[in-house]
Amino acid sequence: MKPPVKTIDTQLSKGQQDYIYTEILSWNSHKLRVSIKSDSYEFQSHAKIARWDGDKWHNVYSIPYSQMSTKHGVYYQDHVRKITVDDFQDDRDKLIIMAKEIVG
Repeated sequence: MKPPVKTIDTQLSKGQQDYIYTEILSWNSHKLRVSIKSDSYEFQSHAKIARWDGDKWHNVYSIPYSQMSTKHGVYYQDHVRKITVDDFQDDRDKLIIMAKEIVG
């Protein structure tokens, strides 16, 4: 049985027209970085996970913006309700599942 995923750091930052969720993880001797961007322009949104090789990050898997669960343009929804890490949870979970299958 492989060890559980451990979160090292989590950040949620608000830009000029976007929110970016970043999480650094440790799993089975791998360091992984989840990056999910909700932009007001759909095509600028992304959901991806990368693996650290000791030198640089290498993309492992990504979800096309048209298939993301994270809503586009959450920046403009921020005045209605507070944007939290929960808004990015579905894509985060899928990225981790796929990365575990690929780098496992």
